[in-house]
Amino acid sequence: MDEAERVLKEIESEVERSSGRQLEPANCPARVRASSTADKLSELFSIGMIRRTITGSVILITLNTVIYGFIAFLPSFMVRQGLTITTSLNYVTLMSFGGPVGALIGMWLADRIGRRPCMIIFSFAAICFGAIYPNLVDPTYITLDGFALVTSIYVLVGVAWSLYVPELFPTVIRMRGAGFCNTLGRMFTILTPQITTLLYGLAGVTAVVSYVVALLLLQVIVVLAFGVETKQVPLEMLEDELAGGRLMEAPVVADPR
Repeated sequence: MDEAERVLKEIESEVERSSGRQLEPANCPARVRASSTADKLSELFSIGMIRRTITGSVILITLNTVIYGFIAFLPSFMVRQGLTITTSLNYVTLMSFGGPVGALIGMWLADRIGRRPCMIIFSFAAICFGAIYPNLVDPTYITLDGFALVTSIYVLVGVAWSLYVPELFPTVIRMRGAGFCNTLGRMFTILTPQITTLLYGLAGVTAVVSYVVALLLLQVIVVLAFGVETKQVPLEMLEDELAGGRLMEAPVVADPR
């Protein structure tokens, strides 16, 4: 602790010299509270954190279901619709290029329009492209719509898994928070193939897509109701939530350069 305190003071002194202003102490610094809040799983369900835990869990349950319950089954759906295995794999390969494209779009937009707007906008985009998919019969249009759908989904994957879900939790419980949400998502991954095959047997690809669209709509509702914007918000403000504080917009600090 002594060494950590010394390093932090050196960093703060350097920042004060380069910016020409004295740093304001955080209202509830992490270093003061770390010993009392670290390693407590129950903090995820406290009044200050439960909404974020629900938000992260719903997001990762939805994305795991979409990937392993729809995208992974696309070749099978196409074969059932009359295409050969080789042809269906060719079309799905073209659709799959939406993965890296979506990740790049998410990387580019996350710090420009924010994590929360990205989640909402591209959830709606995935809902629209998913709703269109069962009504298409021409392989070319199916491929184009599938590419747009995969792109939208992987924007969500890039923003949520890499940025938004971990940022929902303060430093002292970040790994536990992200790990808990990922665990729920992976648990649904186990159930997803059974749910998908059951729905497909009942009403074909329309039923599967309806299930995916319903989850995406639930994700939008939860992010709108419980989600917070974490773009460029200092960690200290996220920490305040554990003490019953309120997340505020990050202060705009002039670049000392």
